[in-house]
Amino acid sequence: MTPSRAQRAARGTRARRARTRRRSAITALAIAVIGVLVPGTAYLAARRTRLGAVVTGITFAVYGAAAYVALRKRDVVVAWGLDANRLLWIIGGLITVGVVSVIVLVTSYKMLRPITLVPTSRLFGSLVIGVVCFALAVSTASGTQKLLAQRELVRVFAGDGAKSQTRPTIAANKDVWQQLPRLNLLLLGADDGRAGTVPGPTR
Repeated sequence: MTPSRAQRAARGTRARRARTRRRSAITALAIAVIGVLVPGTAYLAARRTRLGAVVTGITFAVYGAAAYVALRKRDVVVAWGLDANRLLWIIGGLITVGVVSVIVLVTSYKMLRPITLVPTSRLFGSLVIGVVCFALAVSTASGTQKLLAQRELVRVFAGDGAKSQTRPTIAANKDVWQQLPRLNLLLLGADDGRAGTVPGPTR
């Protein structure tokens, strides 16, 4: 029975993928790790054309939008940094990027590594992938912590549900000065002999 065109195409695809997995374990590991910088390229190297094209296209679109905003919309970036709600969205986006990076790294390495691996190569590859995943998780957590601190600072200065521990409570219908048990004044001045200031001692 003559195989159909779809069957021949499927066999050809499997054959091409099998040839790509004949590369060494070190080469597959290097491609997978470098592919984290531009997600999707490792999929293309593994001959997963459609998946690689989609992920790579999304990656370049995100990189392009980020570069445009950073270079041409700096006032918008500053405004986002002073908006607690937008900072929350940025935190969610950062966590999403971290999770997606880990998924891309693990799946691309599984697609690229040779079918047959000796135990030492398998252990070494798993160790390297684990270390890179840990580094991605730590960097994501560090960035999230800084953004959360920035958000709390913005909320304190904006008065968004934050209560000062030193600001007195003053009623609007009473005399302000009678409600303050103590008033601290800070006097600033100079003593360098300039006009309008008290001259220092002379010899």
